[in-house]
Amino acid sequence: MESRAEQRIAELQGSLATRTAERDDALRLMEQERRQIDHLEHQLLFQADEEDAMESRRLREALAESQAKEAAMEAQEVNLRQQLCSAQSQTRLLHELQQKLCEDGAQLQELERDKAELEEQLDEKLEAEQRLQQQLQEKFESERCLQQQLSDLQQATHDPESWLTPL
Repeated sequence: MESRAEQRIAELQGSLATRTAERDDALRLMEQERRQIDHLEHQLLFQADEEDAMESRRLREALAESQAKEAAMEAQEVNLRQQLCSAQSQTRLLHELQQKLCEDGAQLQELERDKAELEEQLDEKLEAEQRLQQQLQEKFESERCLQQQLSDLQQATHDPESWLTPL
């Protein structure tokens, strides 16, 4: 029995050695797989980090581009607001000028009416002056005739013979 027991022990030891070898092989295989998994995880992490870095860089570039567009749009908005203010100011000035032009036009019409009245008054005064000059001329003529008659009378009073001659 001892031999059977020894045989059994030997079988069990062989089985144990086989199983130990299988276990060691499995452990080595597991360790190898773990290293491969770690390596793959590292590669995945590195690749994910690279992808994240690329995505982050792309997002930063997109953000910078968006901010640049926003700044350009804000500058354009400021420029448009300035143009709007300038246009509104010019419109106000134009309305003021139109108002002034209307007022000046009304004043001009009034001045033209006054001028027409003054010209009419001037014409009337010129006509009156011409009438006065004509009357004055007639009076001078009349006075000259009277002076001639007076002179003739004075001469006749000094020369009695002239009384006999008809006038």
